[in-house]
Amino acid sequence: MGYKRSENKIYICVRPDSSHDRIIQSCKNLGLDFAISLDGGGSSSIKVDGSVKVSGDGRPVNNYLYVK
Repeated sequence: MGYKRSENKIYICVRPDSSHDRIIQSCKNLGLDFAISLDGGGSSSIKVDGSVKVSGDGRPVNNYLYVK
């Protein structure tokens, strides 16, 4: 889910099997000013400045906060 100021619109996107890099590229491609990707459960983790700070249970991580 993201926001694009120039259009004053909220975007809701669905994509299976994403990665951190793919989420960031999608936000850039859409020109979003900020976005948050949500996925609950054991796959949740935190990645800051390219380093995973809190790891999940090994499933693909699909959470991300993006700020342009």
